[in-house]
Amino acid sequence: MTFARFKELFRQTLTDPRGAGLEVIALQLPVQALWMALMLTSVLLSLMVSALFHSAPLPGDEMGELIRMSPAYRAPLVFAIINWVQAVVSVFVLHWIGRGLGGQGEMPDMLAVLIWLQVVSLAMAVVLFVVGLVLPLLGGLAMIVAFLWGIWATVALIDAANRFDNMGKALGTCVLAVLAVSIGMTILSALLAGLGLRGA
Repeated sequence: MTFARFKELFRQTLTDPRGAGLEVIALQLPVQALWMALMLTSVLLSLMVSALFHSAPLPGDEMGELIRMSPAYRAPLVFAIINWVQAVVSVFVLHWIGRGLGGQGEMPDMLAVLIWLQVVSLAMAVVLFVVGLVLPLLGGLAMIVAFLWGIWATVALIDAANRFDNMGKALGTCVLAVLAVSIGMTILSALLAGLGLRGA
């Protein structure tokens, strides 16, 4: 992909994420390269979050203490690995649920659009960070807009990957995926806690 093509896809993603997702899928990138790209983008995003936590003074209240105790602040590498694992799980869960709701996409399609979403999110995070340093008030408003855009773009890209005929199914896929991952993480945490108690 040339830099000019990258910029064109980036601009299209901001206004027509579903169309951009279909363009990314049409590139037919090698699956092995996509898995490597998923790991790279997940790690970069995680390290950027950690860098943001360390670059700004933390509040002295409970929120600040929670940030200090989080893996993102105390163990950036562990935080990056956790996010990478969650990204891999998300690819499979979103694909399986999408198939269950009548989607026609393939696993590499879901993988490609999620990677592209992370690439765009990474670029936007850099811009928002710079804007926040120069104009804090504008940066705060931009973060709210970016959050709302992120929800819309995620649903649209999931719609593209599953070849749905309406955005409602894509939204349902996202909601069910969040619930499935949350329940799975809760069960896993409970099992790990149980093993810890037995070991003690």
